[in-house]
Amino acid sequence: MLPLRIGWADGRSFFVVVIIVVNALMQSNVLSYRNKAFGLNYNIRSPYSLPALDSLSSAENAARDKQNMLGILENWKKKNSVSAKTKMVYIN
Repeated sequence: MLPLRIGWADGRSFFVVVIIVVNALMQSNVLSYRNKAFGLNYNIRSPYSLPALDSLSSAENAARDKQNMLGILENWKKKNSVSAKTKMVYIN
């Protein structure tokens, strides 16, 4: 007995139709591969040059960031410290 064929919906032709439909949806911006964060202005381009990036990475910014992160870690340590040591469980 011959297998039933559904015509264009089987094999490669169905795959080609799906690719064409997805391409049309991408071009009409129904589907978008770009993830945008709400509240940011995407009309203004940020300067991505070495001097612009160097101006953001100063020693003062690094020290301030380090102090901020140490404060966050100290708060985490206070919340997660246990007076008695917890037992270690080995699974073999």
